[in-house]
Amino acid sequence: MRKIDRDLRILTLGEAHWLARRRLGLTQAQMAARQGISRHTYQKLERLGGQISLPSSHPQPSGVQCIMARRRLGWTLEKAARQIGISHVTLLKWENESDARLVSWWKKRSWIFNELEQTVAHA
Repeated sequence: MRKIDRDLRILTLGEAHWLARRRLGLTQAQMAARQGISRHTYQKLERLGGQISLPSSHPQPSGVQCIMARRRLGWTLEKAARQIGISHVTLLKWENESDARLVSWWKKRSWIFNELEQTVAHA
């Protein structure tokens, strides 16, 4: 079993590609075409690009960091929601809103977040 890096301040090469694509609002096929590679090759780059770690020069919102944690574990939205004990709709909302309850759940499991961005607190 491979060791999962729980420090979300450090990006894998695959995560850096995923975040860049997300910022540009492109699909994997569109990003692959921009880079002159096949969609399949690009998918592998995002998924398996974890051999090189890069310091994050641009802190990500805590909701995005929660998605990164879920992706590092290989969890689908549905599996993560089951683990947390909420619906997948609620999880998607919490990820999109950088909800403090979700960040707290991950931190209790020893995940390290970049603290430069504030989470949304709920009563």
